[in-house]
Amino acid sequence: VYPNKATMFICGANLKEHRRRHIDFWSDVYGFDMKCLVDPRDRFLDTYVDTVDPLSICTSEVSLLDLDIATVQTDDLDFDVPFRLQALRDDQLERFVVSFDTEFSQGLKKHVTLCTGPGSPETHWQQTVFALAAPLILKKG
Repeated sequence: VYPNKATMFICGANLKEHRRRHIDFWSDVYGFDMKCLVDPRDRFLDTYVDTVDPLSICTSEVSLLDLDIATVQTDDLDFDVPFRLQALRDDQLERFVVSFDTEFSQGLKKHVTLCTGPGSPETHWQQTVFALAAPLILKKG
């Protein structure tokens, strides 16, 4: 079965680039102020799929789940995993970013890994973003 392995990752990010593309954009749409069409609060309190700018990542990335695709069971996909992230710089943590890697390696001479995380070549899977209701202030370390 290919891919034969999958790993899910999580990291933290700010919303600066997202705010620029999805909120501030409406202030000047070809010279028209259309911000009345968007409630900024609604644009942040959501889970969505997006390509996350790697410069917005403000924490370490940790693995949440490793799966052997050949043996995974449905119950394995319902999980609760504690995790700890480290702040890479002073910033605001405004969202969690989840991505995955899949490995094509079993029985192959050349292993291939498909990465979907921020900073990897863009794929149609992008990243899943979980926005926080209120930002957390981070201090490096």
